[in-house]
Amino acid sequence: MSGRQRIFIILFLLPLSLVYSDIIHINGQPYSVFKYTIENGLPRNSITTLLQSSDGYLWCGTESGLVRFDGTLFKVFNRWNTQGLKNDIITCLYEDKHHTLYIGTAAGLTLYDKGTWNTLTVPGGQSFNNIKAITTYNSNKLLVATEKGLLILENGILNPTPFKFNDNTWQFFISTMKSFPSGNTWIGTSFNGIFRLSGQQINSFPLPNFKEIVISCFAEDRNHQLYTGTDDGIYVSSLNSHETSPKVLFKGNSIRSIEQDKDGIIWIGTEGSGLIRKKDEQITSITTQDGLPDDYINAICFDTEKNLWLATYTSGLVRIKPAIISSITTSNGLPVNNITALLADPQKKIWIGTDHKGIAILENNSITHTLTQTNGLTGNNIRCMSIDNLGKIWIGTQSGLNRVNTGNN
Repeated sequence: MSGRQRIFIILFLLPLSLVYSDIIHINGQPYSVFKYTIENGLPRNSITTLLQSSDGYLWCGTESGLVRFDGTLFKVFNRWNTQGLKNDIITCLYEDKHHTLYIGTAAGLTLYDKGTWNTLTVPGGQSFNNIKAITTYNSNKLLVATEKGLLILENGILNPTPFKFNDNTWQFFISTMKSFPSGNTWIGTSFNGIFRLSGQQINSFPLPNFKEIVISCFAEDRNHQLYTGTDDGIYVSSLNSHETSPKVLFKGNSIRSIEQDKDGIIWIGTEGSGLIRKKDEQITSITTQDGLPDDYINAICFDTEKNLWLATYTSGLVRIKPAIISSITTSNGLPVNNITALLADPQKKIWIGTDHKGIAILENNSITHTLTQTNGLTGNNIRCMSIDNLGKIWIGTQSGLNRVNTGNN
């Protein structure tokens, strides 16, 4: 388990609503944790899937529509405000090399390309249109896994695939699917194990007790090992050996997501057991007892700045990043170490209210100047600070209220 140190800092930044923040420790290293909920613009606090598109947006799938996050604001797309999006239950997301975004829903496949939305469905009933996963096959063909079978997108039309199973039949319920740079495409099922797509053939892959488990996710690591997440733990199989019996990494945990970061660290989202980090043979569990907002992690995503994003079941969207903690004291220019109030202005300056020494202004990690009674404050004992929607800062002191125009400070 990892220890934690909790801090709460309220920054009055408009137009953002208040964002929950915390500090947790993972293997002795501090990480900043930020939580975004319906109070910040999400349509609901349960998120099903995540993806960062090539233009930098973070996309969140929910059961109340698709959400786009630009780092500041959330924009919600649903069947009521977006023509072409026919269903609000978002099940999976995928972006191809042409930067087209594919949205799997409970009622078909939706394409978003250059501002245009279009939903494709397949004749044959709801089970064929309940999309489970999307990936690229053979570099240029889009493969779509549905509850009832595999589809391929060709010339804007979804058709059953020509792939054949070992005995030329396919009667399994697909639960997940993913392709990897190795060329492997893995297909997971409910109570029928896992399969590997090779050429035009789908072959079964050995997994013990496959009749008793639901496959939920896959990951391949740098050591050519396959991680298979199930509703009863994780199995690890070597892809370089002839050993047919995979190792059990965890047992009894329901696994929702497995992802490998750029440093080769495996991150695992569980259903009720929090977040698990595996670096080489070192395994660390991070739960709500350590400061994690939620123990139910539906999806994991890494952005281009190495932020770790979590889609949670009840706590919205969570961002985790390495924390840089530094101290600013009188040795760095503060007039006094007794701090009474903090505020961030639109110019990204930090206003630091002090006890009996007025206000120090921090800019680019340096104290640039101070405000005291000499500059017109009613008092040097700062009690509180806030900023209004016109950018004016209000300062409460022991001797009255002050207003400062940030454009003239």
